[in-house]
Parts: sequence; structure tokens; C-alpha cells
Amino acid sequence: MFFFPGTKRHIGFYPTSDAIAHFSTELAANGTTEYAIQLRHDAPLPTELIREIIAWRLQQLPSDRV
Repeated sequence: MFFFPGTKRHIGFYPTSDAIAHFSTELAANGTTEYAIQLRHDAPLPTELIREIIAWRLQQLPSDRV
């Protein structure tokens, strides 16, 4: 599961802390917390990076859960 709640200052993306750690270099331009990526409203949405994170995360799940 992935969550994308919107706030006044950013869109939150919650792909798990493992995904954030794995993509830390690519996420350097975004704010992050242990569990969330903060996608600013005033910057282009990194759709390709979001796709890569989702694909990577889906590979981490047991095959019977995908």
C-alpha cells in the first residue's frame, strides 16, 4: 500500500522506511522523514522516481501479496 496525503506545504508519499533509505541519493532534493517523502507543491512531481520506488517496493513483497 502507498499513501499520498496532501498538506498545505507538500504532498506526502509513504513508501516505507526501507524504500526511503534505498533511494536516499535520488531523494536528496526532497524533504524526507523516516517514513515519508515530502513532495513540494512548487517543484515538478518526480513521476519517474515515484514509479521506480513503487516498482522496487512491490519487488520486496512476497509474491502471494502482489
